[in-house]
Amino acid sequence: WEMINFDRMLGGGQIVSSHLQQWWWYGHVTWLEWYFYFLYTLHFLVPLIVGVFLWKLRPRLYWPFVWSIVGISFAAFVTYILFPAAPPWMAKELGYLTEPLHRISSDVWWAMGVQNFSEVYKNISPNAVAAVPSLHSAYPLIAALFVIRAFSLRRTWWILLYPLSMWIGVVYLGEHYVYDIVAAIIFVLVGMFFVRKSFHYRSRRKISKPTNTT
Repeated sequence: WEMINFDRMLGGGQIVSSHLQQWWWYGHVTWLEWYFYFLYTLHFLVPLIVGVFLWKLRPRLYWPFVWSIVGISFAAFVTYILFPAAPPWMAKELGYLTEPLHRISSDVWWAMGVQNFSEVYKNISPNAVAAVPSLHSAYPLIAALFVIRAFSLRRTWWILLYPLSMWIGVVYLGEHYVYDIVAAIIFVLVGMFFVRKSFHYRSRRKISKPTNTT
């Protein structure tokens, strides 16, 4: 209920996902749904790509990036255990939401020719109550912040379109609440702060550590 109440407060009595679908969903898949779902499917691939680029071009940022991803993932896992939270589409199916909401991802799979999407989804063995925080929102933000840190904001400002698009997309598709995204942003900022402090502390210890001479 925390997520539902938060989003209804933002949406004036109706969750934000429902508002977006009333504005943009026409009952069939258009370029907008392809765009958002394409980004959604890049969830596991983008961290690998960014990691390789940092490893090759900015090696000093590689391990901070890796530990940011790993740290957020483990923090999210613990949160899922302590605070299992259903996504909007499941809340709608279980009757917790009265406002109109459609699981658009099913239509995208239909448009790709996969008509038994629910069976495919079950075979993936997902955790259906792991919505807070949204790792689909966290990973793009981490990737974007490290790319900007590596190549400067002036040269790579456009990378911010990736997390922004993902945040809008997961809400529009009915996969996450705005609450989930806010939680992800907080997790990322806190996690990256501690990772940066940790690596800074290690660097200072290496510099201050005396070397033995013969």
